[in-house]
Amino acid sequence: LIVRSLQCVGLGELLLKLEALKIELAKRGWFALERKRPLPRFPKCIGVVTSPTGAALQDIVNILLRRHGVFHLLLNPVRVQGTEAAGEIAAAIDAFNNYALVDVMIVGRGGGSIEDLWSFNEEIVAAAIARSRIPVISAVGHETDVTIADLVADIRAPTPSAAAEIVCEERERRVQLLGQIRRALSQTLLHKLRHAKERLRRFSTHPHLTSPYALLGPAMQQLDDLAASLDERTRYQLKRRLSELVSLKRTLDVVRPSSRIATYKKRLGLLERALPITGRRRIKALKSAFGQRLFTTRLDRLALLLVARQKERLERLKEHLEGIDPKALLHRGYAILFSEKEGCVITSHHQLLIGEQVRARLGDGSALLRVEALSDKKIGVA
Repeated sequence: LIVRSLQCVGLGELLLKLEALKIELAKRGWFALERKRPLPRFPKCIGVVTSPTGAALQDIVNILLRRHGVFHLLLNPVRVQGTEAAGEIAAAIDAFNNYALVDVMIVGRGGGSIEDLWSFNEEIVAAAIARSRIPVISAVGHETDVTIADLVADIRAPTPSAAAEIVCEERERRVQLLGQIRRALSQTLLHKLRHAKERLRRFSTHPHLTSPYALLGPAMQQLDDLAASLDERTRYQLKRRLSELVSLKRTLDVVRPSSRIATYKKRLGLLERALPITGRRRIKALKSAFGQRLFTTRLDRLALLLVARQKERLERLKEHLEGIDPKALLHRGYAILFSEKEGCVITSHHQLLIGEQVRARLGDGSALLRVEALSDKKIGVA
């Protein structure tokens, strides 16, 4: 057998074309994960591109009825096999995008041979899916069937039924989550109710509610304590005021004229005993001759004489103190030295250092001096 050329025909030719198209579309980036669009979480309208008589549509509707309950489905009927099927599928995808009719679309059909599924391996369908602004779920054939539409689509579903489940997956998950939340809320409310009932039971048996005295007892005891404290403080204030009144009365008795006269009489008696006998006889003669008025005048003069003598004595003491006052000495030319560092009076040259500053207190002010030399020789005063 001599073979001059060999080429694939039938199924082999289709597989070669499929591989070549895959390589070309991969170079264009249509299979890249970064261009995949996320599906809407809660789609309001679901578009389906498939045959109106195929089992795929019935599977999608059954799953949506069972899982979603309420939904809006828009079918764009097309042929899913044959020479014109690819063009119709691409046109249906473009129509959904041009009129923005749906939130997500399912493109697919039921199972079959590779020839039956070939419409979904055409470049025209892949291009329509790639330029679609609406997320596309590809659901072609069975689990083992992988078409170019599956590779280009945003989500690949193994079957049309699985595509319907993917569409309502988020809603189903949310429904399950809400069910869990509902059960958790019910448990929480039951727990709260049981806790509230227990608290109410404890409150109803509490002594403060069963016996009014248990609630009012502390306040009544506090009121009694305050009344006793008020009585004690009132008695203390009255006693203190009475003591002050007695003291004021005694002071008033001391400064009363009759009391002062008695005091003066007593002092007069002391003065009479202090005078010579001749003086006392003369005072008695004066009393008998001129009466009490003349005696009182003489007594006033004697008191003035004693005051004058004491005043003179005070003046002499004042002059003596002024004579020994250090400030008076300063006005006579003397000075007092203070250490600038320690602030004490300097009484010896041993307390000084060469270059040290000292402050001199003069009669009419002060001066800051610097020590230039020290000597233990005494300097006489002219």
